[in-house]
Amino acid sequence: MTEKEEFNEFEKKLIEQIENAHNSDVNFSNSKPIEVAKEIFGFNGFKENGQKDIIDYVLKKKGNAMGIIPTGGGKSACFQIPALIQENMTIVVSPLIALMKDQVENLVNKGIHSAFFINSSINDDVKEKILDLITKEKIKLLYIAPESLQSERIINILSKVKIDLIVIDEAHCISTWGHNFRPDYLKLAQIIDDLGSPEVLALTATATKKVMLDIQKQLKRKFKVFKASFDRPNLYLVVQNVPDNIDKEAFLLNLMKQLKGPTVIFARTRELTENIADLFNKNGIKSLFYHAGLSSEEREKRQNRFMKSECDIIVATIAFGMGIDKKNIRNVIHYNVPQSVEGYYQEIGRAGRDGDKSNCILLYTEGDINRIKALIAADWPDKTKIQDLITHLKNKSTNMIFAHPKSLEYETEIKEIPIRLILHRLEEAGAIKKYSSVLNNAKVRFNKNYANIINSVDDKYKEDTIKIFSSEYFKNKRSIVNFEVLIEETKLNYFRILEIFRYLAEMKFIEILREHHKDLIMVNRKLDSFDISPLVNLFQDILNKNYQKVDDLVNCLCSNDCIRKNVLSYFDEPDLKDNCEMCSNCITYDVIDKIPMKVNENFATDEEIESLSDIKVDIDNDELHITLLKVIAIDKYIPKKDFVKILKGDLHRFSARWKFKLESYELLIDEEESEIENTLNKLISDNLVQVTAEGILRIGKKGIEYLGKDN
Repeated sequence: MTEKEEFNEFEKKLIEQIENAHNSDVNFSNSKPIEVAKEIFGFNGFKENGQKDIIDYVLKKKGNAMGIIPTGGGKSACFQIPALIQENMTIVVSPLIALMKDQVENLVNKGIHSAFFINSSINDDVKEKILDLITKEKIKLLYIAPESLQSERIINILSKVKIDLIVIDEAHCISTWGHNFRPDYLKLAQIIDDLGSPEVLALTATATKKVMLDIQKQLKRKFKVFKASFDRPNLYLVVQNVPDNIDKEAFLLNLMKQLKGPTVIFARTRELTENIADLFNKNGIKSLFYHAGLSSEEREKRQNRFMKSECDIIVATIAFGMGIDKKNIRNVIHYNVPQSVEGYYQEIGRAGRDGDKSNCILLYTEGDINRIKALIAADWPDKTKIQDLITHLKNKSTNMIFAHPKSLEYETEIKEIPIRLILHRLEEAGAIKKYSSVLNNAKVRFNKNYANIINSVDDKYKEDTIKIFSSEYFKNKRSIVNFEVLIEETKLNYFRILEIFRYLAEMKFIEILREHHKDLIMVNRKLDSFDISPLVNLFQDILNKNYQKVDDLVNCLCSNDCIRKNVLSYFDEPDLKDNCEMCSNCITYDVIDKIPMKVNENFATDEEIESLSDIKVDIDNDELHITLLKVIAIDKYIPKKDFVKILKGDLHRFSARWKFKLESYELLIDEEESEIENTLNKLISDNLVQVTAEGILRIGKKGIEYLGKDN
């Protein structure tokens, strides 16, 4: 098998692009911005939103710049055009893997082979080939994920090449006032210094004055700010109240029968996207669902079908949409209320990029607000959880821990983003030291047996080499060397073990065929005295800010005033007339008025369900259907797909931790799965229990009445 055959199709394309980059001699150094815009991107001119001003400012090297340009305003041109014209490399820091891939592919399709990206979607072998291109100065535009910039190897390579510009896309991610805070952005100020302090272009589609000031504070730099108007006059903003007791799916189905043109429907959960798409397809409306649970190949396939108009309706979580540039999207529908004005405005920005009128319809359900705040509360840890994570790190049998924030999320009850922030603060305090993407295990070919290796090594390695090959791990012949296990068994320092295996490879005693990398955390004694109080206060502050963002969204969208004016005022753009004539508060939206609202007479309010909080489950005396009905009432929001596993205590260990804490967990270990399943289906068919579009079991009014009669 040749080297190229070992890669998947995606990686083969990258290998081919790398080969083309070695031979590419495209040079735009003597071109004017408008010439590149026309020749490469097919623009007739620049948009009147600061595009040209930003490009000129960057090319004239006047200093750091910040561009606030709404979604669809052409932010990418602000750095792609200068990157092609400037002599040296431009680095674009972005958290959006799909955007990187799309933008690089678009440039390659235009004949530009000097643009690449580095992120978690690329395997180490391909990454090494891209890093080699950087050292040979064959890359003009490098997209990179912020976590990749924590790799000392990558920073070391980048520090040795000339960099004209560092672009920070989605710059609001560095601010706790922003709507999508990312702790990995907090290291960017130091990283920029480590790379020689090239000029910085910070870009975002949504930023209030507070966020703009905070971006500058966190990056420790002053910026010339270019702010475009947030007004998109061709977008018709509609907010339709759909009460909790209305059949929302039926309302949406009837709405879709009235609308025409390519449509994106944003829904909160993966299961909800699948259920809505299934409802549409069963009723003759061709649609796709899209979420992060699909494989990368399947997501790309579905996205391409939508982009090529093979299917005009896509129901998606917010995993879809970032960097999607389909000009003729006529409708963006929010099935659920977003978490912020910024999120709302960024998502409706997918619509009407061709300038034609497009509908942006939010189906407002009051119950969504409580659910959003509950989700936000679950995102940020309290004092106990923070201390639990620190105890978890201290209780390891070695001070060298191979861990990634994602794996720590599974092992604790803290989400990945706050874990990243906690680790960042611990490292700042000297309580830990993080090493990104170090060798964790390797596929190895041994050219000598263990005894011969021990006899052949230099004396300075002999004692520790004996420890390694005398360990339990090497009782049998190995082709995979696991450094994590060796640290545990030998108690040697990771870097000492690594040094020895690098030496063995250099001496040809072994050949390292393939490497796999993980993050390494080294725990220091300062962890014992680390004060968590500032972290506790910070997380409470972030929690309060996020609650406020939800309230701000409700205030913007649910008053009787002009919706557009409210939104623009939020973004510090208050000079709009009182009546925009393009929102549902200023003129009637006839399409909505035609759609009947079907009342779900069996819908039980949260208050009605809460009235059952005192009921007790008695598995010894209650019949099975009564037991199931009670636990559904008590444990609220149990996913139907997990219900039997919860009762049987058979959840996968990586399932959401809150499910293990339900009163019903392991309640019916001895009951037959089929019996539970059949009884549940009977409760649903009898309308005692309902299944929401999100796949959640919810007791109905009939179920509450039934329990009342039973008691």
